[in-house]
Amino acid sequence: MNVYFKDQKTFKTTEKAIPQNWSIPLLASEYEVGSVTIPQINKKNYAGNWIYISDHLLIVDESTPQNGVVELKVSDPINIFSRDLVYPSNPASTYGEFIKNAIDDNFVNCPDEEYRLSYILVTNEDATPFEEPDMSRTNIYSLIDIVNTGRKKGVVLDFSVDGSLLKIHIHTNSMPIHNVIFSDGHADLDTESFNRVKVAKISVMKATATDGQYDESTWYLSKTGEISETVPAERAEGTWVYLSLNKDDDVEQKVRDKFNENIDSHKIEFYSDRVYNLWDSIKVKVDGELLTTHIVGIYINSDNNRYLYKCGELATTLTDKVKKEEKKQEVIYQQVEKQEEEGSSLKKIVTKVVDVLHDYGLWPDGN
Repeated sequence: MNVYFKDQKTFKTTEKAIPQNWSIPLLASEYEVGSVTIPQINKKNYAGNWIYISDHLLIVDESTPQNGVVELKVSDPINIFSRDLVYPSNPASTYGEFIKNAIDDNFVNCPDEEYRLSYILVTNEDATPFEEPDMSRTNIYSLIDIVNTGRKKGVVLDFSVDGSLLKIHIHTNSMPIHNVIFSDGHADLDTESFNRVKVAKISVMKATATDGQYDESTWYLSKTGEISETVPAERAEGTWVYLSLNKDDDVEQKVRDKFNENIDSHKIEFYSDRVYNLWDSIKVKVDGELLTTHIVGIYINSDNNRYLYKCGELATTLTDKVKKEEKKQEVIYQQVEKQEEEGSSLKKIVTKVVDVLHDYGLWPDGN
């Protein structure tokens, strides 16, 4: 198998190589880095360019030559759109349309030729209602954040190579629920880990129209994932929490939302020869307990011809979340700094005008 390198600005194939090994993220809910090792045949720096491997297109983030090989760090192709963008004054009403417009306006047809990626062709069939992000502090936003939010709602971006074109097709995944059985010859459990905090019982206190009075109810989780107000024959193990609700809240929905947070308390990784999508729901039995989770990462490795699926919030690292938050804070800081600079420039202009008026006797002394 060969890997092909394509120039970021022109999308022309510049080189091919035979990879020695690889572990690459095809899709991930957060920023994930994979690796590809190729023989060192020159001193070329591949960082920033495209790499096409195993019918998948990715971005090379880092290129490190050492001991006769080149270690490449690669990531989701959506990261080609990582630079900050100005939020549109009239945003689209669907995720697909918003993403397509953002790519067309800021990359395909970018006024600055240095940043133009005219070889990209975007098509859209998605109609998922768009939810505007919080833009109260700055009008700068991250398209990657928008894409990741859309992916949670079933929005899919398919990247494909068609000659000299990079095609991006936006559509919608129905986000089905899959039953995964680790003894059926298709799937094998690779890793499991759990957070100690898991809710198994919820006592609800819902406010009524009379001040100081509440309607109380208690809800239980079974090992098979059912939720009921009666004690199940096989109770799930975990913590007991209280939930305070307003009088207009839907009790059952709030209880389900709280129990669903258990999804974020674990990490399950498994290999499968079946094809699933990012954020698809998965039902698996682990240690005799039925667990409902969702896929947050899809990978392929050179030592296994099946897909590696990562499930649960713990499958994303704390480092990635800190990195993402630092990026947001950096954008806010830059915006504030710019405003301060503009304020300082205005103050200098006013001072200069006052000095000139004073020299001509048109400005009173002491003011």
